[in-house]
Amino acid sequence: MRSLLADRRGAALSEFVVVSGPLFLTFFSLVQLSGGYTSKILVEHAARVAARTAIVTVAPNPGASPKKAEEDVRRAAELALGPFAERGRLSNVRVRVAAPTEPHGVVGVEVSATYTCAVPLAKYLVCDLEGHKTLIARSALTHQGASYKPYRKEVGRGFGP
Repeated sequence: MRSLLADRRGAALSEFVVVSGPLFLTFFSLVQLSGGYTSKILVEHAARVAARTAIVTVAPNPGASPKKAEEDVRRAAELALGPFAERGRLSNVRVRVAAPTEPHGVVGVEVSATYTCAVPLAKYLVCDLEGHKTLIARSALTHQGASYKPYRKEVGRGFGP
């Protein structure tokens, strides 16, 4: 019996087995947290880009079409989300636009998206039980209120002296 207690073979393997579980869970949780935080930053960026688009396309700009303006704002938000939306990490992207009531009023934009947690085990710690997290970002800018004319380059006139 004493020889079994004194035998140290396999001690390193058993210590590795005990330590590796929590170590891998911590590592995977950090990977999942970094993906979630990156998605949060991207949704905030999409809200800012959509607000910048909205200040020049949403009424009361002369000739502004409300339906086309909202499509432009939504498209700008989707382009800002880039590869995360294309790979399916961000889905159910919704864009709401609050148009100003006066020419130089505030244009508000809200972008919401559902982030899909994909890392095993860690997704239950970071996201809900279904592996999703809803991200919402808002941005507001003052409406330009100016009439924008298309740029027309005149022949013979450049930017030089």
